[in-house]
Amino acid sequence: MILGKRRDLHDHTVELLLKSEASALDIDNYLRTKGVKVTIQGIYKALRELISEDIVIKQNQKYSINNLWRSRIIKIISNRNNFSLEEGEEVL
Repeated sequence: MILGKRRDLHDHTVELLLKSEASALDIDNYLRTKGVKVTIQGIYKALRELISEDIVIKQNQKYSINNLWRSRIIKIISNRNNFSLEEGEEVL
């Protein structure tokens, strides 16, 4: 699940691409440093899935986060529900 508690190949890929654009080989090297064992075919499959979900875009041989997806995520995160706490209540 994207950026959930249990991290999978998609999570690691999105994490890297949120920092900067990268090629499939860059992603492979990054995953090796994280101790994630995956084939290059698995990386390409994950990238195709992320592209089909409009999370990632490909330009030439580089992959990056889709700015429209990034904007939607920022909007969701920044759109907080304002509520008032009763005496003795707290947000954890």
